[in-house]
Amino acid sequence: MKIDAQEIKQMAKKFLSVLDREGIQTNEDLEEKLGKNFTLENSQDFISIVSRPSNCETIAYTISYTRPGTGIPIELEINEQLNYSQIILKAQEKLEGYSHFHSDQFNNLVQNKVIGSSNFSLVREGLSDLV
Repeated sequence: MKIDAQEIKQMAKKFLSVLDREGIQTNEDLEEKLGKNFTLENSQDFISIVSRPSNCETIAYTISYTRPGTGIPIELEINEQLNYSQIILKAQEKLEGYSHFHSDQFNNLVQNKVIGSSNFSLVREGLSDLV
């Protein structure tokens, strides 16, 4: 499915709403919520929090906004061991501050924004900037 910038904005808003609803504000909160899925109201979309292998044999928190049939339009990765985070998203157009590194089967541009910190509050700010 093609995803435009307006859809990314709406998804980011819903993403933040779920984080607020579930009280996810810090890295410690992520640890407490590992392995859980959170549904969005009136939607099949959901947010999941897992830990996955990352760069240099480290582990990162991965928070994914999943839309069935589309995949993962927005994903947050927080790597405490290497002290960085990134926001990865898919959209038809390149978004300011993001670097394009791939395209999906719908020709959405897969792009990321690296944050030089593993502080989750800074990642939330980056997500808020999309709204």
